Amino acid sequence: MKGDWLWWCLWVCFCLSCSVDAATDSTDAQVMAEMAKTVKVDSTWTGMDPCSGWMGVSCSETKVTGINIQAMNLEGTLPADFNKLSALSSISMQRNLLSGPLPSFSGLSNLQSVFLGS
Repeated sequence: MKGDWLWWCLWVCFCLSCSVDAATDSTDAQVMAEMAKTVKVDSTWTGMDPCSGWMGVSCSETKVTGINIQAMNLEGTLPADFNKLSALSSISMQRNLLSGPLPSFSGLSNLQSVFLGS
């Protein structure tokens, strides 16, 4: 009986110490999935969870806060709903072959730095 109690306590401690990765906010995930298509980012942007290992994507909790995809020879356009990334604070996309109109940045109240030059 004593041994069972010890194992139960160890199990509870183990479970409490495990962190659960939160999935990316659904709106951010949709915008980033569209961007992966329209900008033709390579195979490092796979799956529907940009906050779980997409190269150049930074997140805080479940929200995308930074996109750093500079000098990757990317082509295409930014998605029209880019401004739905409400926690985005940094964009670094210079030295790529992006074209087309810039989407509206209204609604990106956290945006602090933008690097888009060629």
